[in-house]
Amino acid sequence: MRRYLVFLTLFLISLLAATSLAGAQEGGQPTPEPEPAASPTGTVETDLQGPTAVNPLSGMTLTLVPVSPNDVLPASDSCSSARPLTLIPRTSPAASQTNVAGFTVTADDPVLSCIWGSNPPNTKGFRTAWYQFKTDYNGMVTITTNTSAYDTILGVFTGACGEFSLTRTACNDDATGLASEVTFAVQRGVTYFVEVADRQPGALSNPLLLNMQAAFNMPVDSQSNSLVSNWKVAGSMPTPVSRHATAVVGSSIYVMGGFEAGLSLSNSFARYQTTNNTWESLNPVPAAGFANTTAVYLNYTASSVNHQEIHIPGGSNSAIDDLSAYTNAHWVFDIVTKAWSEKAALPMSRGVPFAYAAAAPSANLGAMYVLGGVEGPGWPLTSVITDSVRDEVLLFTPDSGIGSWSTLALRMTSPRYGATAANVGGKICVAGGLRYAAGSNPPVALLSDGECFNPASPTAWEATGALNFPRYFAHSAVGPDGRWYVYGGLDGSHKAVPEVEYYDPVDGGWHVLSYLFDLNNRYPNDPALVWPRGGFVGDSLWALGGSFDASGTQPNPIIKRMAPPSGSLFLPFILTGERQNFTFSSAKILSLYQFFSQNIDSAANRYRFYSFFMTQPMALQVDLTVPATEDLDLYLYDDNKVKWGSSEQFQGVPERICLNNLQPGKYYIMVKHVLPPTPDSNQSFTVVARSLPTCP
Repeated sequence: MRRYLVFLTLFLISLLAATSLAGAQEGGQPTPEPEPAASPTGTVETDLQGPTAVNPLSGMTLTLVPVSPNDVLPASDSCSSARPLTLIPRTSPAASQTNVAGFTVTADDPVLSCIWGSNPPNTKGFRTAWYQFKTDYNGMVTITTNTSAYDTILGVFTGACGEFSLTRTACNDDATGLASEVTFAVQRGVTYFVEVADRQPGALSNPLLLNMQAAFNMPVDSQSNSLVSNWKVAGSMPTPVSRHATAVVGSSIYVMGGFEAGLSLSNSFARYQTTNNTWESLNPVPAAGFANTTAVYLNYTASSVNHQEIHIPGGSNSAIDDLSAYTNAHWVFDIVTKAWSEKAALPMSRGVPFAYAAAAPSANLGAMYVLGGVEGPGWPLTSVITDSVRDEVLLFTPDSGIGSWSTLALRMTSPRYGATAANVGGKICVAGGLRYAAGSNPPVALLSDGECFNPASPTAWEATGALNFPRYFAHSAVGPDGRWYVYGGLDGSHKAVPEVEYYDPVDGGWHVLSYLFDLNNRYPNDPALVWPRGGFVGDSLWALGGSFDASGTQPNPIIKRMAPPSGSLFLPFILTGERQNFTFSSAKILSLYQFFSQNIDSAANRYRFYSFFMTQPMALQVDLTVPATEDLDLYLYDDNKVKWGSSEQFQGVPERICLNNLQPGKYYIMVKHVLPPTPDSNQSFTVVARSLPTCP
């Protein structure tokens, strides 16, 4: 499986091989070791990784490639001038290499609440480096400082620069060893500020190199080579259409009219059977066809006869989008006889027909409501005419004849067209769409809210509140869970909306599903959909047709379906924890004299940590047995990341640290794998800590 998280590798310029036994002489008190400085040549010892590794949090295989410093951009020393990063799914990651030796921390930098230790030198860290990014795609992003030359703290924020203006999204002090890493959900269009701080005061060396890598996690299905998604491909349309209408009847979805490629008006009418992915061609839609309309299924009894009908109330009957294209004809398809008939025409309040209306059935499927619409051209948006957008609500009551229409006294709070409507728990609801806006260009405004009324007492509208992603030319359906799902459409910038959201009548609010439920647009070659149609069959939501462009000239041939979760919102999903004993905070507790054997199983997780307690002053010796084919180093820290001793022998040589008069407290042993670049998981080491009368 191909992976798209690529790690920057800084080649090991010099490998210092020396044994450091830090400790006071007998009777004295040991002092912590100073951090290593640059070598005489000015190089810095850094971590070396092999050609492949594994993300310690996600378990994904990582490809490691060297990147020249000339190919990357350095970080900024301040949030206000944070270095922009470009993050695009399924492309190379954003990578940066920076010498932060001269960087500073300001009073306006935020507190890093994840900083590890009992008494950190500064809760804001030191030498803070800043990046920022804003992406056009939802998904999971991983940012790592692996292979950096110092102990980093990594924070991600939204909001505006300033200690009290930034909101934390993710924070991590250690993910493996002293490197930091976070994996979190990003939302398109949101600006994220990335801060990397040095945990220790005082520049350790010059240069002091920060390596930062950021990339989308884009898992791909091994069989289809497509992104992992909760939308599954279920089939394809014989002739893809957009601006069409659909009606769900049992396990079938009826598809009628619309535009084929190049805005060629279609009068096709077909039945799609979802259970076996088959199509049945039916009698064509009367006349030239219909587009920019809607369809409603009614099941009622009149004169002791049961009727099962699909109603098409008005719309366009021409590819030309003006008054001459609109019709108030009301066509009905009888599912039993498979024949079309014309019912009572829609009322025209100002003597002209309209299109782009929304419709919904009554709770018992015995009547139909038609809401809004536009009496003049609805597309392109620059052609919308003053006062041509409707706020009327029409009610059609069928009978054994042609039926009858009435106009409700209750008008919508705002005129709208291109909206979507549904019967939600017995209430007639409408959401989104466009209204006329004089003086703007184009002369329309996006409606961000929804509203409902009770047909039993149609005296007032109840606001649903604002959609998280307001849209027009979308589709919607009510699921078996009673929630009203809206998908597809265009936003206020007239770009396709990938997010799926639902209105919950229980809490009265709109909620966004996680990025795994996005209807396409997960990466550049997978655009979102405008004009999708479909609905619920059982517990699955279906999307048929629609287009990849706003006008509908590029119809989508793919049929997709997905089962909504029971309550998954747009999760601010964050992975900052550790697996096994890769960090200080996940160290395995040891007792003195307890021998413990372990191995290093991957280049990405080259550290193992152990902790123990000392209750009284004593001499302490830590021993590490090393396999003959490996080079391991040994370190001893206290609970505030102060290093008290280290041993860095050559390959196959045991490591030892011995300190006299070590004071009571909690201490940490760190074992670091140096060579070979790819560890042998069959080779184990053994570590033990024990007290002595005095160090030899």
